[in-house]
Amino acid sequence: MTASQTALATGEVDILVGGGEWVTAGLAKENPALDFSIPKEGAVLWSQSLAMFKDSKNKDMALKFIQYILSPEGQARLATSSCYWGMPSNKKAALSDEQKKILRFDEQPGFLARAQAYPAPNADLDKKMQDMWTEMLQAQ
Repeated sequence: MTASQTALATGEVDILVGGGEWVTAGLAKENPALDFSIPKEGAVLWSQSLAMFKDSKNKDMALKFIQYILSPEGQARLATSSCYWGMPSNKKAALSDEQKKILRFDEQPGFLARAQAYPAPNADLDKKMQDMWTEMLQAQ
């Protein structure tokens, strides 16, 4: 992420394919002209998850942490952390008006409508993806 942000901030690149709010939002105060978009053709939706192990020794604390992260306050802190800004999954995230503007929060429904979940590859798809990556590396 740092390399992507640096390239945009210094003008080394004018466009970043595969970026998103996570790249531009952190630079919004220094360069409000930077923006992100999801093309009408769509994009891949990156997702994260939380889980608690069945044999966890601290189930109460783990559950409290998960509940906090999913709360409006936790979603706002996660969405605007100093190292990574990203659209929160909780629509009630406790974001300021400025933070919502930077993240284009009001456009979230449209972005989600044009995005698809990142595919969980089976062995065949994984091999095809690895082969395509190898081919791309060899073409350089």
